Amino acid sequence: MVVLEPDLGSALLFAPTLLAMTIVAGVRLRHVLLALLAAAILAPTAYFVALKPYQRARIDAIVAQIKGDDRYESTIGFQGWRAMRLVGAGGFAGNDADRTRALVEFNKLPEEHNDMIFAVIVCRHGMIGALAVLGAYAMFVLGAFVLSLVARDGFTKLVAVGIGALVFAQLTVNVGMTIGLLPITGVTLPFLSYGGSSLLSCWVLAGLLLGIGIRPPSRASVGGDKDPFDD
Repeated sequence: MVVLEPDLGSALLFAPTLLAMTIVAGVRLRHVLLALLAAAILAPTAYFVALKPYQRARIDAIVAQIKGDDRYESTIGFQGWRAMRLVGAGGFAGNDADRTRALVEFNKLPEEHNDMIFAVIVCRHGMIGALAVLGAYAMFVLGAFVLSLVARDGFTKLVAVGIGALVFAQLTVNVGMTIGLLPITGVTLPFLSYGGSSLLSCWVLAGLLLGIGIRPPSRASVGGDKDPFDD
């Protein structure tokens, strides 16, 4: 349903989430590697068969951008180029509020409050702010993985791992497209991008993790004998 919306960028976030959950569930790594190899082989075909023209244009734009070719700067690559300029303008310590506002308005960055909020954060607070934001996400993801280690049962273990992997994948895609390493997609920055549905879904995930964390770990997870009534 997400693909048919169409929102291919959000749909692709489920792939790394599924991958992480299947590995934790005990799927043989050999099978996982075979699946990844098959996906890599089919990817060039999907470029011509499955992607729409504007999606292929976004990939072409990011390839040209990485090569230093600016022919897409004023068309399909406009948003990416403007975001990179604002990230670069942040420097190490960032700019004051008035200068940041002027830079954002002058560059006419689309979706500066939504998909491109990370570019505004870096422009305002520089590399220091970027590292602080990434550090906060690292704590969230690491916390999810730690909770999976002490989860009471296999289901909650997979839920915790899936939430951590999903947030990490969404963060990677959003930051990657902001700094010019990935094609532009409609993927928001968790907990920071403007939007009711985005924020609601993020806090639901946080609530699920909290629910897992407040339950005491099973005896099996801390090295003791498993209580038959835990199931």
